[in-house]
Amino acid sequence: MVGAALLVAGPLTGCAGTHLPAVAANSSAAPPVPCSNSGTAYARTELFFGKSIPGGGTVTDASFAQFLDREVTPRFPAGFTVVPALGQYRETNGVIDHEASDMLIVFYPQDSARDASTKIDEIRTAYDKTFHQESVLREDEHPSCVLF
Repeated sequence: MVGAALLVAGPLTGCAGTHLPAVAANSSAAPPVPCSNSGTAYARTELFFGKSIPGGGTVTDASFAQFLDREVTPRFPAGFTVVPALGQYRETNGVIDHEASDMLIVFYPQDSARDASTKIDEIRTAYDKTFHQESVLREDEHPSCVLF
């Protein structure tokens, strides 16, 4: 399989094969989130990285860790979460494939959403090019209050 994968047990839907803009992260229509004194308004983005490589092979855990070190950590040094997943994806040729995937979760301050969105799309593009993927699925959530 080449491309993004959806969590088998997850309720997410998306359009694979395209790089869609982050509606929640970039939208001026997204209402500001009022947070109590103990919380800060953050946005959340999830990226789904399929690990099958066209023509055979898979993105190894070591290769993915190097990708995170090279592409994700410099853009989000405050931190992120990676969750291993099993995905299902319909390739552009119509074949439905199952593959190992990794889900990257990034939280960032709501007031830096435009800059974060650019960085997130740079990560997606780098993964596509590095591992010859059709796409990396992106899902953005409306900002919420976060406590650390």
